[in-house]
Amino acid sequence: RLNSGVRAHRNIAVNSTPMRIRWSFILLTALATASISAAAIFGPIVAHQYIQDANTQAASRPHPTLQTYIEDGSSLLFDEESQQGALSLIPYDSISLERTPCFGPCPVYVVTFYKNGRATLSTNNVWGGEGKKYYTGKISLGSYIRLVQMVTLAKNSSPESIYAAQWTDDYTAIIRATSKDQTWTVSDYGRVAPVEVWALETLLHTYREQSEWTPASGP
Repeated sequence: RLNSGVRAHRNIAVNSTPMRIRWSFILLTALATASISAAAIFGPIVAHQYIQDANTQAASRPHPTLQTYIEDGSSLLFDEESQQGALSLIPYDSISLERTPCFGPCPVYVVTFYKNGRATLSTNNVWGGEGKKYYTGKISLGSYIRLVQMVTLAKNSSPESIYAAQWTDDYTAIIRATSKDQTWTVSDYGRVAPVEVWALETLLHTYREQSEWTPASGP
């Protein structure tokens, strides 16, 4: 009887080990199945919400303007992507100022600044007898953007295309902003146009004086 009891106890011990292994396997399998099911159900929901949040954040960010690029001026110097972004917002291919003779030694010239950074200048020293001279130069993208901003202000404030003072000894300033579709022109004799036009003329004249010019053989 004693031997029979020992054998029975051994059989129970031996048989209990596979039971523990089977229960562990069943538990691990259930957990793995639950994880896979949760990922299948909730994964697309979480991904959709993430994409939706990202799109909402992108939509809430303001679109860049020319002023945005001006405020982050370093990007216009070193970041080609920012340069291309700014150029895409500029409507004018060229902006020019023509100043005519007056009764006196007024500077007579036509200066044109281009969207691609090029600049040209033709002068005509009427009083000095030097005749016409031609030059080439450059303009930075930031400076050209400032001209574009001033053109927008001048255009919005000037319902007329010709302004003229009553006296007869002054010069005429003719400003042209040319795009692919059209050219906006305003003529101001005696500096009596709205102040935005006068400010634009002053800025163009200042850029002309500050630029480095290289003599050219022709226009």
